[in-house]
Amino acid sequence: LATISFINGGISKEKAVLYLQRALSRGYFKAASTLGEIYSLGLYGIESNQAIAFKFYKISAKCGDLESCYWLGDYYLANNDIYYASVWFKEASDTGDDIGTSLLAKCYFEMSIDLGSFMKVEAFRLLNLLIGKDFTPALYDASFMYYKGLYGIEVDYELAFEYMKKAADLDFSLSFEMLSIYYKEGVGVEVDMEKSEYYSKKYEDSLIM
Repeated sequence: LATISFINGGISKEKAVLYLQRALSRGYFKAASTLGEIYSLGLYGIESNQAIAFKFYKISAKCGDLESCYWLGDYYLANNDIYYASVWFKEASDTGDDIGTSLLAKCYFEMSIDLGSFMKVEAFRLLNLLIGKDFTPALYDASFMYYKGLYGIEVDYELAFEYMKKAADLDFSLSFEMLSIYYKEGVGVEVDMEKSEYYSKKYEDSLIM
């Protein structure tokens, strides 16, 4: 009701915020993520305030809201704090959420640069779990890591192609662009300009759909 009032101008923004805060105090925790979004984006004439947004998103995340976990993780990444970013992505991952697990794996790969192989082992465990589920962003990420040899991983063009092709077959649009490059450069596959152009066109078409 408070959010609708924001949009329709039925009550003042101050009263609408107050109603949401009251709803939160009475156990309606969805109000926390709504307030977080309002203060984060500066919606409905409310001045953007990331510190206040952080407070509300933290309440919401602790109640299991996945979008709030993502926001907090991204907030810490933007502030170059990968450890606390991983804490909130793990909150999402622990619910069985694939996006949270994918984000957590990325954090662990980054952290392995300083913390060593045990962190990389856990990153690979999470990544392989997602690959086994055909989670397309993980297939894309794995392919790119093997293509570039990131995080000290040995370059493996054949594996890079295998994962990128599988992501493309599952219609993951970002993979079309990379697969076009792979065919053009012969990454894990024979050079095939016709297929390179095909996937390049497919990627361009995905941008306007």
